[in-house]
Amino acid sequence: MSRKPSVAVIGAGIGGVTVALNLLRAGFDVHVYEQARALREVGAGIQISPKPRASSIISGSSMNW
Repeated sequence: MSRKPSVAVIGAGIGGVTVALNLLRAGFDVHVYEQARALREVGAGIQISPKPRASSIISGSSMNW
């Protein structure tokens, strides 16, 4: 019986949560660590380019927009 590889993701921002989600879907045991006591909006945003490469990255990540 083999164990799942364990991965620590440091930071629960957009990048950290995206990485954690995709690693979970790939079968990893994932632990997300965040130093903030509470998660809240900070006024940051994300811009998605209409270029085909950006669209394929987003659609491949299985994120719902």
